[in-house]
Formats: sequence, C-alpha cells, structure tokens
Amino acid sequence: MTDPKKTYEYADAENLEDLQILVVDDSDSARHHIVSSLKELGVGIWEADDGATALEKIRQDPDKIDLVISDLHMAEMNGDELCRRIRTDLMMETLPVIILSVDSDKKTTIELFKAGATDYLYKPFIHEELLARIHVHLKQEKMKKVLKKNIIELQVLDKMKNDFLAVCSHDLRSPLSGILGYTELLMLEIENKSHLGMLKDILSSGEELLLLINDILDLSRAEAERQEMDLTQVEPAEIISGCIHSLEPSATLKHISLTMVNKIGKTQIMGNKPALSRIFNNLISNAVKFTPDGGQVSITLKLQDDGTLAISVMDNGIGIPQNKIQDLFSRYSRISRKGTAGEKSTGLGLAIAKELVQHHNGTITVRSREGKGSVFKVSFPIHRINLFRKAH
Repeated sequence: MTDPKKTYEYADAENLEDLQILVVDDSDSARHHIVSSLKELGVGIWEADDGATALEKIRQDPDKIDLVISDLHMAEMNGDELCRRIRTDLMMETLPVIILSVDSDKKTTIELFKAGATDYLYKPFIHEELLARIHVHLKQEKMKKVLKKNIIELQVLDKMKNDFLAVCSHDLRSPLSGILGYTELLMLEIENKSHLGMLKDILSSGEELLLLINDILDLSRAEAERQEMDLTQVEPAEIISGCIHSLEPSATLKHISLTMVNKIGKTQIMGNKPALSRIFNNLISNAVKFTPDGGQVSITLKLQDDGTLAISVMDNGIGIPQNKIQDLFSRYSRISRKGTAGEKSTGLGLAIAKELVQHHNGTITVRSREGKGSVFKVSFPIHRINLFRKAH
C-alpha cells in the first residue's frame, strides 16, 4: 500500500507552509478527519463549524485565507450559500472553494459550480484524491502570491527609477543652463571666427543635451502621474487653440499655415488640462518641425461613428519611413532626427504623448508616407465623452 506521506512529501519542498486553509463542517468528527489529512501538506489550518462563522472569518481576514473546504449540508448556511456569499458579498472571485457532499447527482454538481465552487468531491472522499486536488489549487495560489509580490517589487523599483531620473534631470538642468548662458555671452564678445565656431558647437550641443534632459524629466513626470492625475471636464478645442497660439511664431518663421477644424463645437470631455496641453503641443510642434517652408498643418476634431472623440494632427511634411513607424512611440527607440529647418529632436516626445494619452484611456495612432506627410490621431473612448454642450 502506498504511503500517502511519501506521495505528498514534495509539497513541503514547495514552501506551502505560508498558505492557510479554512475547513468548514458542522460535524466535529468529519472536520477533524479533514484537518488531520491536511496536516501532511504543512499548511496553516483554520476551522469553522458553520457557513456563517466561516464567512465572518474570511470577512475579517480576507488576505489570510487561501483556500476553503466546506461541507455542502450544514445546520446554518450551507456550503453552496457560503460559496455564493464569498463571490458576491466579499467580491472574492478567485478564492478556491472546494465543496464536499454525499450528493452524487449531476444536477447538484452543476448548481454548485453555478454558485461559484472551484471544485467538488463526493463523500466519503479518498484521502489521496483530496490531497491531490487541494495541492493543485494551493500551487496556483502560491504562484499568484509570488507574482503579486514580484509586481509590487517591480512597481517600487519603477518608482525609484522615475524618482532618480527626475532628480538627475533637475540637477543637471540648472548647471547646464548656466553653461549655455555663459556661452552666449562669450559669443557676443569673441571676434575670432574659429573660436566663435567652437562656441557655436558648444551652444548647439548644450541645447541638444538640455532638450534631452527636459524630455526625460517630462517622461518621468508622466509615468509618476499615472495614479495621481485628476480628470475634470475640459474643452479639447479650447486647449488646442491655446497650443496653436503658442506655436504660431514657429509656424510663421517657416511660412506654415496652422489651422484648426472644429466639428464638435464646445463639447467637453473628462481630461487633465496640463497633460492634454502637453500631448497636443508635442504633436503640433512635431508637425511644424517636420514640415518644410510654405507647408500646411491642420488639426481636426470630430466624433467618429463608433462614438469616440478623434483629434487628428495632419501635415504635408517629410513623412516617416515605414520601417520606423512601429518603434515611433517607444521610449527605447533611437528614432530622432532634425526638423526641416534644423530643429533638434530627442525622439522621446512621442513616448511622452503616448504615456499621457493612455492616462486618459485613449489611443494614439499614425499614418505616414515619406515625402507626403503624416497624420497622428488621438482617440478617447465613448465612456469618457460628455456630450453636454455649453449654451452659446
């Protein structure tokens, strides 16, 4: 005869001792029999003599119970009702609940699974089968705990990384601004063309580094704000008008026509004004940057057939190579190039825009043809749109 302890000795090697099982049965002898069988798994064991008591134990310590074994028929609150209450009242949809019963008809089994039971065993149960079933569910719970712990640790590390980048970027920006300022002063006083050329190179490299630092700071801020961003009712058309106004000087220098086509009127959405301003400043400034002298940039706002709000930024600029588009929004890509008038770029601006669009549960896409231009479209889902229109 097989020794059950030998059959299940591998359970100890998998560190299940930090898991807890709640055994529920109004029969003391039946409950003690189950408990004695479970001790071979090396897990912590709680007991309850009826469903109501078990429910209260779980309610008080929801994180301490990893699996529930319950008899079906009990004097106060049956196993199926306990299972149903765990799923509905306590909102614990994934907690494994195993029901034991002498009932062997298919209808009872089906009803138990409808009530939310994870597994079902007939009484009298076979010792090895009980342990095998429980062991499978406990391994899954152990894996979930490990994954949850890893996720929390990664979130902490990610926050540390963002904080580090923010501090470094801020600390680097101040001295670099001083270097650029003194370089510009020296350029006013030096007449030697060779020295002046070197100072121009220093100024250009410094400006490029400052742009990179500012973009890293913006990206770190965007990631840090993911959980903290407040959304209020805002008018996209009003925000975009402000962006256009601030970028008009850059467009005028290149004789670029900068226009907005508003097909939504004063429609409001739930959004964060500074974040939305950063998104559209980035997209519109990119369009101006990569559009040649005398070109056109237009921004269109409209409601699509599926009810989403679409805001498109279209230009007739130099376009994007097709093999570069898939990496365009990645913070790790090396896609950066100078604008048509030599404007500098770090390649991080679109990663920042995507991060902020996702904060609003939106999407950002692009269509582009080299030499023809690009269209960047930001869409917000219908449940974020408030079709309330202000009175004129």
